[in-house]
Amino acid sequence: WSEHQTGDGRKFFHNEETGVSQWEKPDTLMSESERIVNSGEWKQYRIWDGRIFYYNKETKVSCWSMPPELRKLRGESTGLDDRPLAETGAERRHAFQDFLKQKGVDATWDWRRVQSLAREAPQAQGLSEQMQKQVFAEVLSMELRKKEIQVRAKARNAAVALERLLEERFAEPEALGTTYQEAANILGDEEAWILIKSDVRREEVFQNVMERLEDKHQKARAEKRTERVVRLQRLMATDPDLKRPRTRWKDAAAVLARRDELQEEDPPIEALRVWVSMRELRLASTKEVDLKSKVQSDFYRDERKRRDAFVLAMKEVAAAERLTVDSVWAQVEEQLGHDQRFMGMREGEGATAMELFDEFIEEMRLKGPEAYAGVEPAPPPPVVQEPAPKRR
Repeated sequence: WSEHQTGDGRKFFHNEETGVSQWEKPDTLMSESERIVNSGEWKQYRIWDGRIFYYNKETKVSCWSMPPELRKLRGESTGLDDRPLAETGAERRHAFQDFLKQKGVDATWDWRRVQSLAREAPQAQGLSEQMQKQVFAEVLSMELRKKEIQVRAKARNAAVALERLLEERFAEPEALGTTYQEAANILGDEEAWILIKSDVRREEVFQNVMERLEDKHQKARAEKRTERVVRLQRLMATDPDLKRPRTRWKDAAAVLARRDELQEEDPPIEALRVWVSMRELRLASTKEVDLKSKVQSDFYRDERKRRDAFVLAMKEVAAAERLTVDSVWAQVEEQLGHDQRFMGMREGEGATAMELFDEFIEEMRLKGPEAYAGVEPAPPPPVVQEPAPKRR
């Protein structure tokens, strides 16, 4: 490395072997004091115009003036008062408090024991006896509170352990009727039972666990019952032996027993309820279908009677030679306008009177008089007399 200057007088450094040039002075050219300065957290750098600044790689802070830490390394005055500050009263109290905690002060200690320990302790120097007593009372209070918290936590853990023990021993539905005295006889030697000293507290935990287990079994039974009802409904709706309308319960129970669907119930109330409800649904559905079929059959029968009556009326008019293949619909209305058989066609929902007229005319063209053979001629329509004019 060698030192050079630019045209404007700025210094830079060049390495002939590597061909590298830089503004910062390399370590090989630094003096001992400069190496000391750059050995710590602070580093000295030079910008393009030759000015020097300092950078802390730990705190990421830059400054133009030399930091006090570097001045101290170079043996210069930092301009700061480096003398240690005197301990405050709060700091001395805290130091003495830590000292008592390290010595294991607890509820079994008294002031004489602490006083004999504090005579030779440097942490007690500078504290009056009254202040030492106050610190001892604070430590004693914290230790008592800590012990109380530990007792509560231990009681909670003991209650949790007893709850787990009860859930393991009385988890089956058959054990829900167990009384507290029976549980005490069974679990009296268990550690989780002994950890809780209060008999009232043990009984409280026992009752809470038993209520929780009962709720759990009730929910499980309800879910199981729902699944079983759905399964039975599907079976009774699809099985040929069970979906017949006239199947007796005796026969249905035999089929369910063969399929292992009675679940060892005695009597099988649930299966009987499902069977009765499905049977009633099938009977109601069958009655509804029969009723619809009967209504539809009656409707078709009435329509056929009205249609046949109107066709007979037209045949009677044709037999009287008042209706021919050349007749038009207006002539039919004139001939049968007051006939009940004609008016009945207006009330029906089937074929209209004009459609039947067209069909009858077509039949007359094909068959001639055979279309109305054997039919009695209709009497002539009544003559409607016009009222005589009134005289003035």
